[in-house]
Amino acid sequence: MKTYSFEKMVAWQRAKELNLMIYKVTKDFPKEEIFGLVAQMKRVAISITSNLAEGSARKSDKDKARFYEIAYGSTIEILSQTIVSFELKFLTKENYELVRGLVDDVCFLISQLRKPLVDSVADDEIEYGITKLPPPPNPYDENPN
Repeated sequence: MKTYSFEKMVAWQRAKELNLMIYKVTKDFPKEEIFGLVAQMKRVAISITSNLAEGSARKSDKDKARFYEIAYGSTIEILSQTIVSFELKFLTKENYELVRGLVDDVCFLISQLRKPLVDSVADDEIEYGITKLPPPPNPYDENPN
């Protein structure tokens, strides 16, 4: 069986650990959260590994960086949901710290993947992962073209 390049990425491997941990810890959440916080956390967790995998298959640095940026954002979203879950007493301190440690690792690893890609794209094409739009037309310009 073939091993794909994303499976070899340390960031993807750690994100998969985070994903599995989220599935494990949310099993103990209140039943009324199954379609709320539990579903959202699972959806976000799976999106991290999915975006890392999809980004690894992209050809351009700009495309790769965009998918890694989305994965990073999803990791931060998991952190936010983890904090809320802990404060609602849905997570034990031990599980909170485990998830938080994995989030720290995944954020660092994604940043390391993304930084050289963003640095390689010209500043006029991308700024902090957000494509720059052309300036709006000047309504006082008599010769717009």
